[in-house]
Amino acid sequence: MTLTKMIIAETISKQTGRSKKESHHILETLIEIMKRNLENGNDILIPRFGKFYLIDKQARLGRNPNTGERLVIQPLRRVMFKHSRKLKNLLNANDLGTQRVARIRKNADRPLRTEDSRE
Repeated sequence: MTLTKMIIAETISKQTGRSKKESHHILETLIEIMKRNLENGNDILIPRFGKFYLIDKQARLGRNPNTGERLVIQPLRRVMFKHSRKLKNLLNANDLGTQRVARIRKNADRPLRTEDSRE
């Protein structure tokens, strides 16, 4: 299930006792603050969750896959997200973590590749 703004606003309303309208307004305000700060080039750090930051992509040559025509892709700014260690640990403590451990155990019997084994 995808978490939407409506669901977040309803959850805020239930947990804080505020009206849905007021909760939606608070959420919209938060999103506007975040957008404005990213637009101005500021990072957004939310402790124990992660950091939103911008990277500037340089102009580069590309190709239209339909026509094969070469074109210049304009420079652009991209929003990136780097999760916190706490969030990573939380996510990996669930089923994903057990799958990862199972995959590691499955490959444990494989010999390690060394420089000598490449020749």
